[in-house]
Amino acid sequence: MKNKHLPIMIGLIVLIVVVVAAAAIVGSKSKKDNSMDHMNMPGHSSNTSKTSDSTNGSTNNSSNPPANGGSSTNSGSSDSTAANKVEIKNYTFSPTSITVKVGTTVTWTNTDSVHHTVTADESEGPKSEPFGKGETYSYKFTKAGTFTYHCEPHPYMHGTVVVTE
Repeated sequence: MKNKHLPIMIGLIVLIVVVVAAAAIVGSKSKKDNSMDHMNMPGHSSNTSKTSDSTNGSTNNSSNPPANGGSSTNSGSSDSTAANKVEIKNYTFSPTSITVKVGTTVTWTNTDSVHHTVTADESEGPKSEPFGKGETYSYKFTKAGTFTYHCEPHPYMHGTVVVTE
């Protein structure tokens, strides 16, 4: 009688080992992803307002902002309308595509607990430093065209801004 239940017991033990191993793999991958997202990135301060000059990609203090470019702050206030805002939530840009007029400033707000960037796929367009939960990044579009962008730490995140005359 003991041998009759042996295959069932072995099957259960194998199943338990597989489930525990799978949980350990998923847990370690999740910790690895989060540890990279929470790193203190060089040149990034979550309490400092910065402005990015779109002509050369340099970062300046907001006390001397360039005529064209973006800025990152931890305040949620902005004078742009809802049509000019993109929310970063659950590792997605929402909406994934917006259409604005030349001269419009678009503001991205990070609601995730990890840092994200807004980085143009081409040389022209937004290029933010990593910014965290509750922080925003704004970029003024001065030329018509289609600007695709992604998040550097999470390259599967994509968005598009269509700028019209």
